[in-house]
Amino acid sequence: MRLQFKIYVALILALLAGLTFFYSKSRTDALLSGHNQLIHNLAEMELLNKRVDEEIWSTAYRLYHNYDEVHRLIKEIRNLGGEIRLLAFLDSAEYQAFWKKLDKFDQLLEQKEQAIIRYTTLNSLVKNSVSHVPGLTHRYIKNFVNEDQAYVEDLSQATSLVFLASNAMDAELLIGFNEVLQRLQDKEFADPDRKRFNRVFLSHARIVDRYLAQYIPVFMGILDIPIDKALHQTSELFLDISKRQAESVHLWSLLITLAFIGSLGMIVIFLINLDRRHRELSGLHNALEQGATIDHLTGLKNRFAFERSLDTGTDQALIIINIDGFKHINNFYGHEAGDSILVQMAAVLQSALARSEHGLFRLGGDDFGVLVEGGTDDPQMLARKLIGTMEYTLFTFDGNPVPINVTAGLSTAAPLLETANQTLNQIKRTRMKFLAYDPDVGQKARMRDNLRIIRVLKEAINNDLVIPYFMPIMNNSNHRIERYECLVRVVSEDGALLLPNEFLSVAREGRLNADLTRIMIEKSFKAFTDTELEFSVNLAIEDILDPEVTDFLFNRLEQSPDIGRRLTFEILESEEVKSYEAIADFVRRSADYECRIAIDDFGSGYSNLRHLLELNIHTLKIDGSLIRNIMEDPHAAQAIQAITTLAHKIGITSIVAEYVCSKEIQARVSEMGIDYSQGFYIGQPLPHLLELSMLD
Repeated sequence: MRLQFKIYVALILALLAGLTFFYSKSRTDALLSGHNQLIHNLAEMELLNKRVDEEIWSTAYRLYHNYDEVHRLIKEIRNLGGEIRLLAFLDSAEYQAFWKKLDKFDQLLEQKEQAIIRYTTLNSLVKNSVSHVPGLTHRYIKNFVNEDQAYVEDLSQATSLVFLASNAMDAELLIGFNEVLQRLQDKEFADPDRKRFNRVFLSHARIVDRYLAQYIPVFMGILDIPIDKALHQTSELFLDISKRQAESVHLWSLLITLAFIGSLGMIVIFLINLDRRHRELSGLHNALEQGATIDHLTGLKNRFAFERSLDTGTDQALIIINIDGFKHINNFYGHEAGDSILVQMAAVLQSALARSEHGLFRLGGDDFGVLVEGGTDDPQMLARKLIGTMEYTLFTFDGNPVPINVTAGLSTAAPLLETANQTLNQIKRTRMKFLAYDPDVGQKARMRDNLRIIRVLKEAINNDLVIPYFMPIMNNSNHRIERYECLVRVVSEDGALLLPNEFLSVAREGRLNADLTRIMIEKSFKAFTDTELEFSVNLAIEDILDPEVTDFLFNRLEQSPDIGRRLTFEILESEEVKSYEAIADFVRRSADYECRIAIDDFGSGYSNLRHLLELNIHTLKIDGSLIRNIMEDPHAAQAIQAITTLAHKIGITSIVAEYVCSKEIQARVSEMGIDYSQGFYIGQPLPHLLELSMLD
């Protein structure tokens, strides 16, 4: 009976120890969770405060700055502080000192926000006037006859002092500034425009003189508010309190554990070992799953993850986005640059899809897949939007722009990956950017259309219905039409005029391209024989590699020796070149007749710079996809300027801007040093030559 009683007591004690243990564990877990949230919030508040300081620093170098980000960051800091104040465990008396530190931080944050409000006003005043002073000086020198050299020198001195003081952020550099302003104030003008100019200049200069001395202390004062120090002290105090609590909890847990081990030691050991093994297996499983489903270069989900994401029970669409000529990037810039472009593209796509639930995958190589869930976005609109985002994003490597073009294939038909790839392959045979898979109409319709175009081409070749159109090219230095590009047109049986993008790819597949090229050579030579105008003829890589075409061409040059010095051969940059030796041989033979070589659509593909140098290129024609966006897209303007500068440095004698469609674009390309312009603003292609004339 006594043994039985001892067993009952031992069981009761074990049960009490177990209940106490689990109650203590739950309380400890809750406490740890609260501590983790508090520490996380304090760390986030420190990071956000640093970002506020970075935003303030950036205003020193920007004229117009969006201060909404600053106020948003401060609001986020306050929200994190508010979350800390809601933590229940902080109601304990031992956290009173912590509350005081937190209140001190709130006061400093309020002080900083008020200082920022004051600073924004000063910054707008000072930076606006600082930016206007040099511009006004430049305008005066440009618009007025500089009869009063002393006045110009005073303007220049005032401008220099403003520039030095504002950039150095040191008002003491405005030495002698008031004397200069007084001389400008005392200056009298009979001309009302100069008088008005002097008044405007003085108003901006006085703003700089008056507020720069206030602006700099306010700016530095914001950065000197010891918020970081207050947060650091708050964190240290909390960690100190937490350490004492942890020691108490540790002691209590140790006592309970000893009691529990004394009664049920073996069970506890077994449970601990089982729990540890379970965690190890779970961690291993997660690591293996992540390794199998994540692309290690871009961090995107891979093809295996894509296949697991397919759901035959829902309406899904797949967009495959492919980088045009990606292997040329690897060859031209190196594989490291190619990897960098893939990582940048993954980041851009993630950003573009951040607010959607669509899956983003790297399917392999330079193929990215977007799995569109049914009932959300229109897949075609989304595909075109993503193409635009890619092509208007500036991709760089080592600080240098890398031009990128992409194409996209869309499919809603199973199997998605196979049908989308088929669509992408069809796009690659054309110059289209986007195509949707159509199982019922696509292939048959394309086949019928291709057969119709081949029939039209054959009739045009046999009946002299292949005609050249001449597009004028203007010299930007004297505004004269000095060159023409010969463009092929085909008249169909119903009298309609077919453009090259409607038939050239079909002509190549139907082996009619050589006939078209020979006809264009013959008719272009005839059109320019009795003129002194320069002209250019487009040659495909297939033409250059075709002995029949080149023999015909050089025979015609033999017959018309005066033509060669005025003839330029335009080679499309985006066409793949596999035999540069054959191209180089063609260039050497052309040089014997004084012909020149141009690279057409430069900037749309990935020409190898070394080969450009070896081929002795005379002319670069900058692709219209860059020129047409020059007024709206700063990245396009930067790329054009880089191409122009590089071309001139390596000895390319003339640069032509294509797609010049407005007066503004013409003015911009002339300003950038581009030698020639071509486009509808200069003149549309016509079946006859314009007379040599000046452009109004």
